[in-house]
Parts: sequence; structure tokens; C-alpha cells
Amino acid sequence: MAKKFVYTVLVFLICLFTNKKLIGQQRFSAGIIAGVTASQIDGDLSAGFNKIGLSGGLKATTFLTDKVDLSFEILFSQRGSVDEIDRNNAFVQQKLHLNYVAVPVIMGYNDWYDEELEFYHIKFQLGGSYGRLIGSNFSEGTWPVAVVNNLNENNISWLVGATYYLNPNIGFTFRYNSFITLLFNTKDFPSLNAESLRSRYLDLHALYMF
Repeated sequence: MAKKFVYTVLVFLICLFTNKKLIGQQRFSAGIIAGVTASQIDGDLSAGFNKIGLSGGLKATTFLTDKVDLSFEILFSQRGSVDEIDRNNAFVQQKLHLNYVAVPVIMGYNDWYDEELEFYHIKFQLGGSYGRLIGSNFSEGTWPVAVVNNLNENNISWLVGATYYLNPNIGFTFRYNSFITLLFNTKDFPSLNAESLRSRYLDLHALYMF
């Protein structure tokens, strides 16, 4: 079911990229996203958005009104957790690398209209995202191996953010994302001496809209 949903969104985005007639009517637009994530995991005994990863993919937007639109994205996103310091070399620095395919669905509200160039500079964003864990790598640390081997492969998160557009085509997005579902639920594994885990991450993206 999850794979079918991702494939459906991907086909939809590709169709928008190849259908210049629709894009030209300004009812739809499509774009390319590239940037970085900064993430952390609540429950890993380490604070701070220290895990830096890459993020990028495709975006499609349909305009509901002059100021309100609905966007779909499909992104490759690197997340995880890294200790802020290596604990004075007393222990191996704990690192968890997580690779996701994510599908955010976002409502946008446009503001600060440029009358000369006829575009909005600011888009405020609120939405949710489905993520599928497609790969992980863990260095030696304090977590039991069973925790890392039983991370939730599917997650739902909420997000809030904004995009600043330099011109009608180029923009820069900052978003805060937080899991609604747990990355690891200790109630499912009561025999393990471990905390439940919840992921949070920041997106900083450059955006080009066609």
C-alpha cells in the first residue's frame, strides 16, 4: 500500500513535468528541490539537530485560489542522530543514519505580492508527510541492537514552514518537521531496556519552479 502511494505521487509529478500545457495555464506548476536536513531523535540521550543529511526531489502545486495552493512533493531525505561530541573519546561517538522516501502534502498561503513582477514573495506552509524508511546504518553506541533492527519503517509527521521567493522561479524553504508516529515504541518490546524514539528534523531547501 505504501509503495503504491509513493509510485502514484511520483507518476503524478512526472506527468506535470511533461505536460507543458497544464503548467502554462497556471493551474498547476512543478519544480525541483535540493537541500539539506538537520535532524535529531528524542530518546537517544543526545540533544541538538546535529545529524546533517541531503534532501531533494520533485514538487507539484495546484492553485486553489489566488492565495491558497496545495502541493505534493516526493523527496529523498537523509535523517538520523549524531552525538554532539565524542564524549572526550571515552566512548565511540554514536551515529544513526536513516534514509527515507518522503511524500509531503502541504497547504500554502501566499503573501507579500510584487505588483511589478506579479508574484508573491512569501508562502507560509502547513501540512503532513508520509515517510518510508529505505535504509539505515548504525555505529556502535548505547542502544541495544534490537532497537535499531526494529525501527518503524513507516511514519507520519506534521510540518510547518515558509518559502521566500527571490523571483517567480527561485525560492528558499525552511521547514520544521516532527513525527506523529514513534520511530521506536518501547511498548512493543517490553523486554528491552530502551526509551521510545521520536524523530524531529529541519529542512532547508532551494527550489526552482518551472
